[in-house]
Amino acid sequence: MSDLRVSSVRSRKVDNPPKLPDGVVVSGVATATTFGGNLVGNVTGNVVGNVTGNVVGNVSAESASFTGDVSIGGTITYEDVSSVDSVGVITAKSGIRVSAGQSISPVSGIVTYYGDGSQLTGVESGVVNFVASGFIDNGKTVIINTDGTVGIVTVINGATNLTSENYIGIAAEAIADGATGKINVVGAINEGQSGLTTAQTYYVQNNGSLSTSAGSPSVVAGTAISVSKIYVQKS
Repeated sequence: MSDLRVSSVRSRKVDNPPKLPDGVVVSGVATATTFGGNLVGNVTGNVVGNVTGNVVGNVSAESASFTGDVSIGGTITYEDVSSVDSVGVITAKSGIRVSAGQSISPVSGIVTYYGDGSQLTGVESGVVNFVASGFIDNGKTVIINTDGTVGIVTVINGATNLTSENYIGIAAEAIADGATGKINVVGAINEGQSGLTTAQTYYVQNNGSLSTSAGSPSVVAGTAISVSKIYVQKS
């Protein structure tokens, strides 16, 4: 095998590049203003211009800038990104940390959390906001009215407003007439009680008080978990 040392190789025809049907092996550096066709092997250095087609193998770079969309058919792993807009599921193996003053919220629809919620803080489970019809004191049993407002269980003209269906929970705070306030509904723990017997089931009485004896109608208020706390339930 002999060496061929020339300064340039040109085709006999103008603007018609020479053909190398058996290929060419370059052991040094190949420099070209443009490149077309398949490239097999490692590329080291800068790629300026458009890359059209499939890239098989690993792409390693210190930085990359995309002005348009990037489509990933498999899994993309990355760190220290400032914005992620995903139409599918994002799996964060080490968790998601939200900075102070920021929030996680849906553009539309709902946000669904999975797990038992034991590591969530600042979340009030079983608390729903309602508009009060009349003043409601903290810890009072509450019914829902036909107009969607809530009021205390009480006796009016000798008859109770409590039915077997309208009991909704216990007030988590004092709520003024016409104001919106928090109600502990089924599954919540109300902390506004006193004198309860732990592990006893309590019933709502006709006048709104709590008793371990069933009233008429028989409506379960919940189960006491301490002298001042009741786990809200419903019969």
